[in-house]
Amino acid sequence: EGNNCGGGLPVSVTGSTAPNLIASTPGQETAVIGVLSYPTSTIINTGTASTTDSFYNSLQVATGPCAGTPTCASAVTPLIDTTPAPMSALGSGGAVIATAEYTFTGSPGTRSIRFCADNNTSMVGAIPESNEGDNCSAWKDITVSAPPPQPKPDLTASAPAPTTTTAGIAT
Repeated sequence: EGNNCGGGLPVSVTGSTAPNLIASTPGQETAVIGVLSYPTSTIINTGTASTTDSFYNSLQVATGPCAGTPTCASAVTPLIDTTPAPMSALGSGGAVIATAEYTFTGSPGTRSIRFCADNNTSMVGAIPESNEGDNCSAWKDITVSAPPPQPKPDLTASAPAPTTTTAGIAT
């Protein structure tokens, strides 16, 4: 019974390889009500493997300020698709810019936006990742202003020119 164990062998344990998609915080600072804006985010694969498949990203908008909070009570649905859609497979360490188109409505004020990598507009991802909890960027507060006032038309009327007519003659 004293020979059940042999000499020790070195064992190396390594983690599995997987992609990990994150979105950078949008850089946009301002927007104007009624004017199409184009917020962007860099989608980065910080994982140790390629995504091997294409995937979708989305823009999430909130009706109030949310910067500095992990969750946002004023976030609205549905989310907004981004381009390219879908985004091509992304290698380990790769990065691509995602762009959304959005028009703010309502009153001027502070709103928030964030991007979510590998999340379609239903917040469903397609890529198995090493960390599924870090796909969305931090919230970014932006100032949404009223559009500039439209110039009022400058209409002037001139005095009518006097005319004379003769009875019975069409003019």
